[in-house]
Amino acid sequence: DESEGFRDVDADTDSPTSPTGGEDASSEKRSWRNALFCQAGGSGCQDDPSIPRLDFVASTREGVEIHGVGSGRSATDVLRRFPPVQSPEGVSWSADGRWLGLLGARSVRVASAEQDFEVCCELPPLGGEEGQGLRSFHFSPLGQFVVCYESPNFNDDGEPTPNLGVWRLSSPASLLTALECTQWPSLKWNEDERWCCFLARDELQIFRGTADLERGIPVGAIRCDGVSSFEMSRGTGADSIAHAALFVPRSKTELARCEVYRLDDAGRPIAVQELSQADAVSMKWNAAGTALLLLASTDVDDSGKSYYGSTGLHYLRADGSIKCRVGESGGTVHDVAWCPSKDEFLVLQGDHPCHLALHDGRDAKMVLDFGKCRRNTIRWNPFGRFFSVGGFGQLAGDIDFWDLPSKTMLGRSRYECCVDCQWSSDGRFLLGWTTAPRMQVDNRVELFDYSGTRLFRLEFDKLYFASLRPSPPGTHKDRSPSPGRTRGLQAGDSRKAYSAPKSSGVLAATLRAMEEGGARTTARTAKEHAAEAAEAREKRQKAQQKEYREVPIPAHLSGSFIGSRGVAIRELKEQAGVPIEVVVPKDQQKTEGAMATVKIGPAGAWDDIGKAEALVRKKIEELIARQAQAPRKSVVVKELPISGEFVPKLIGTQGSTIQELTREVGVPVRVREKSGSKEEQVVVIGPSSKEGEEAVAELERAEQAVLAKIEEIREQRRAAREAREREPRRELQFVSVAPELVGGMIGYKGSTIEELSREAGVKLKVDRKQTDTDEEGRVLILSNDDNLIARAKEVIQAKADALRAAGQKGKGKSRDRDLNDRWPGQTGWWEQGWDGDRGWLEGRGWSDDQDWRDWGAWSESNAWNDERQRSEKREYNDSGDSSSRWWGDDSRRSWREGWDAREAAYDEGSEGYTPADRSVPSSTPKARHAGAAPPSFKGASDEEERKPAPPQEDPSIALAAQAREALQNGDAEGAKDLFSKALKLQPRDAMSLVGRSTAHLTLGSSQEAFTDASRAARLSPELAVA
Repeated sequence: DESEGFRDVDADTDSPTSPTGGEDASSEKRSWRNALFCQAGGSGCQDDPSIPRLDFVASTREGVEIHGVGSGRSATDVLRRFPPVQSPEGVSWSADGRWLGLLGARSVRVASAEQDFEVCCELPPLGGEEGQGLRSFHFSPLGQFVVCYESPNFNDDGEPTPNLGVWRLSSPASLLTALECTQWPSLKWNEDERWCCFLARDELQIFRGTADLERGIPVGAIRCDGVSSFEMSRGTGADSIAHAALFVPRSKTELARCEVYRLDDAGRPIAVQELSQADAVSMKWNAAGTALLLLASTDVDDSGKSYYGSTGLHYLRADGSIKCRVGESGGTVHDVAWCPSKDEFLVLQGDHPCHLALHDGRDAKMVLDFGKCRRNTIRWNPFGRFFSVGGFGQLAGDIDFWDLPSKTMLGRSRYECCVDCQWSSDGRFLLGWTTAPRMQVDNRVELFDYSGTRLFRLEFDKLYFASLRPSPPGTHKDRSPSPGRTRGLQAGDSRKAYSAPKSSGVLAATLRAMEEGGARTTARTAKEHAAEAAEAREKRQKAQQKEYREVPIPAHLSGSFIGSRGVAIRELKEQAGVPIEVVVPKDQQKTEGAMATVKIGPAGAWDDIGKAEALVRKKIEELIARQAQAPRKSVVVKELPISGEFVPKLIGTQGSTIQELTREVGVPVRVREKSGSKEEQVVVIGPSSKEGEEAVAELERAEQAVLAKIEEIREQRRAAREAREREPRRELQFVSVAPELVGGMIGYKGSTIEELSREAGVKLKVDRKQTDTDEEGRVLILSNDDNLIARAKEVIQAKADALRAAGQKGKGKSRDRDLNDRWPGQTGWWEQGWDGDRGWLEGRGWSDDQDWRDWGAWSESNAWNDERQRSEKREYNDSGDSSSRWWGDDSRRSWREGWDAREAAYDEGSEGYTPADRSVPSSTPKARHAGAAPPSFKGASDEEERKPAPPQEDPSIALAAQAREALQNGDAEGAKDLFSKALKLQPRDAMSLVGRSTAHLTLGSSQEAFTDASRAARLSPELAVA
């Protein structure tokens, strides 16, 4: 790549042939190539002994190689070779770089980096020669122990044997303990190895220090059913608090969740985060161990936006004080990484180009905005000063190098087909690699400095893994970038892109802008980001603003401007290219000299609204000139004043009468309001299609016909009034009912009184009668037919007897109250009576359009609806059963005792009236539709059809008695089932609820017991103590 200061010498130079051949030839070829790179301009080619060597391991097809990079960072030397390992994960450095682990066919060999990578020990499998061999391993954080995992083994009896060995790295290596595990990894330490946790089946065992682990005796355990993984906090030091985060996947009945425990007090979780959609979770602790990031992912995206599933990032404080979702825009979370030295983290989120932002680790709020880029990998250097953002995998391979303190980009480079990368321990270099099986060709490693300058490239025939050797803590110190060390942003690097001859280059510039997608070289603060977003929003709003114009036009020309069926105005729209419409004010449609308005628009920035206005004005001028040239024709009409009471009859149903009159007289006839008066109206006759005297004569004949029609209507009204006056008046018939039965007589929104009206075949109405001493309810019979009156009285009396019987049947020992004391302190919710057509009369309560307006209880907004809302003075009990009712204050006692069928059998809030006596017809539409066919209204000859069915024994009583007997005998489970069956038949039985609550309490289900007891107390406050 000549633009980056070096060239690939393999393309134009023949490499020398090594006499030895094989691996030596390959190594000599690589050294010779890198030497040519130095000659071609590579910086720092002379090694400085004072600068530490940079080592990395490479796992290839031939074996494992240890490469050393000198101070010039331009060439490598092979320091040591080992046989091939079992898998790409079979090579690992310890955290301090002292040890290198190599997973062989059956065992793990540990090499000491301090002794020129000599193998110091070999760790065999626990199963010996008969076992399957080791499958994986990892070092402890301080490099004192190695954890080796092998496949589960079973003895001759079929019992599992230990398959997880913990080895102490000493001279010689010794086995510390052996454990049995089912998943990997299952044993982890915190950073200072003061705490260790082991994940067993459905629990996490806690060990304090090495001694407890060696004895195999945990100091505590966290019981958590279904736990699949855990992560320990990274905090170190005596003052730090060690935490463990556990992930429990979702099940059929529960959501996935993450629980955080303190290891020194693991009795209960101190923070819990539920995850609505999570098949897997990556848990990341900050450096101090005070906050946790949860990167949840699903295999399938329910929204269908992504083929690769969905992701979500959640923030959780260790003490549970803050829980939130990170990211305002949402979208895919490509990567997230905590800063190693500060309490802050970087997030790549959103669709490509995605948004890169730095968030505060204390509250997850955005601190810096780095713009948008096509990247998916974040890597911090060990000191938290530099970080790189790369677009690997399916992206182009661009890498951005940032300096966080200065908030600037130091450089940009490109590494195609890069799989992963890693910063060196000194924080000055970045090593990237292309490995198999992800890429079967072009396997190599490349080294960059912190500004993005490529230092060298080393190719391999087949590379499986690469990793830089870490350094012990304190070996290096953080250093700021050298002055002027930026790359990729200088003028020399911004060379003009190629453009074809006679090409403007606009397309190429557009494609480059789309590729960059909002990338920036300087970070913005959250305040600057908000200001820029507001400015962009304002620009979008201005761009979306449309321009309008208005041109006045005489109202009488609006029809000509529009044309027949809108032909004229459509032609004008096509010429102008913008919408055009005519608006005529309603109050000036028939006024002499009225003006209308021609509205032009909306017009965007690309529309010529001036041209459209000129076309409209020209059209109006043409219409005015045409009108001036046309001969004037006198229009003669006649107007007759008419009283408003005659207008409906004159017009007729859907205008049938006035249309018939128009056809009869042969001229138009219409009715309009008289100017200045809304009570009087005017009949307009004309204009006539004739002229002169013929027109006048025709209008006079039409006028006489209209006057005759009005006189006919007047005579009809007079005859109807006299007939009503001659009709003899008779006393209104009614049936008196007790005041406590009025609610049941009316029914749900008047359903019962309407049903009784249909059954009696006559109109019935509920009213009240007030005397000097008392007041009573009355059911008025609106008929003069003696047979219908007698029939109605029988129906009303039968209904009253049924309501009274139902109320008496529900009386109990604790419910024996005077029926006359149920409506004190108020005039009654039936005060002005019920009318089937108008609801509650005279505005005192319920009507079809005003609801319970005077009570402030029921309305369209604060009703007893599905949300069970609560009004100011009414509390609705949403216990979920048919016992729900309204409870009012002392001044308005509620309607819960409207009529007493098992202590408020009528329920406005749920299923309505549920009678204990099955012979009483239900008052709710739902119950009526579910019951038998409605009774006949008139002409019923069968006397038995009018009588209520005999009462049947309630089976719930027998079930409740059996349940109480079972409870006394100690069968709590059977008693609970019997009480449940009884409650299905009678959901309002408070005693059955108390019994089932006792059964739940006996079985240890305290929550269910509390729920049943609460419902029983709401149904019957006397049972609250029980």
